[in-house]
Amino acid sequence: MAPSSSTSSSSPRLGDAHFSPGPRAPRALIAAVLVIATVEIALRLVDLPGLNPYAWGMGEYDSAAIRLREDGPPEVMVLGTSRAREAINHERLGVALGLRVGNYGLSGARAGEAREILRRALRHGRPKLVLIGMEPRLLQGRREHRDRQARFWSWGQAWDAGARDLLGITARTYLGDVLRAFRYRERLAGFVRGEVDPRVAIENPIDGGRTLFQQDSPDVSLATRPIDPQWVERHLDHVMEDGTYRITPARIDALRTIIRMARTTGAEVVLFEIPMSRMFQHYLPMGTMEAYRRVARRLAEEEKVRFIRLTRLRSGFSFRDRDFYDPSHLSWSGAWRFTDALAAALR
Repeated sequence: MAPSSSTSSSSPRLGDAHFSPGPRAPRALIAAVLVIATVEIALRLVDLPGLNPYAWGMGEYDSAAIRLREDGPPEVMVLGTSRAREAINHERLGVALGLRVGNYGLSGARAGEAREILRRALRHGRPKLVLIGMEPRLLQGRREHRDRQARFWSWGQAWDAGARDLLGITARTYLGDVLRAFRYRERLAGFVRGEVDPRVAIENPIDGGRTLFQQDSPDVSLATRPIDPQWVERHLDHVMEDGTYRITPARIDALRTIIRMARTTGAEVVLFEIPMSRMFQHYLPMGTMEAYRRVARRLAEEEKVRFIRLTRLRSGFSFRDRDFYDPSHLSWSGAWRFTDALAAALR
């Protein structure tokens, strides 16, 4: 008797001419397309708050790229690091100037990232006023954070930069430009997982609202929560390159490019000095503050823009421990006071 086969004679085999995968794959593909189309239509018809995926870290960069694509730049565009972000009370500045304010000061940003943010902004509109928050970290370091910059690149920029490994980031940015379902994928997933922070759904600094520090801890300051000096030393050890806090020519060139790009569109450009606590300045490498101020003054003179020094604010204005959230970021009350003084200097 012939041995029995474990495969039924009616089962298709790879060699059979009549074998086909069946209609399941096309139906699944059509269903996926319909789901995406339904979500896309819903997102275009309904203005849901909080879909802009603002979050700490890289989420800030993604959110900035999305907002510039959707609304273009605000009338007053703030550029810089997280210290620029925390230094401004956006509502008060907007009321004082009679203009819409958006803060694109992002965590860990350097002048190179600020340059790419402005470059993308100018593809979608023209701000009236560009405020650049000046402090040493904006100009510090040699490393280019191209993974951050790529979120604002065009295809041509990514190709010219030889950043083949970053084309995926640029591709995601462009798909997000076309499809809201793709643009908001992280936020939609957050809704499904129940991870959406309702505070971010209401406001964020890119849209001219309060920062998460300002929402979470409006009463926290160095006066209520003293910081161990070792915290400052550890922070500086983390951000220094080769044991230095060196201001580099590449960062200075990037800042010069920002000024020139903005001015070619007719925007006014103003550099403004960001306050930092005496504790933080004490632990910076010797000469850092003086070096950055020299660079800022020289750039302002050469490019014929204003540089608002802290010493040029209204008479008798000074900062105390209660004005700082931590050694290098202003508290909510500090941002309030600084914004009023800055607005008076701008008028």
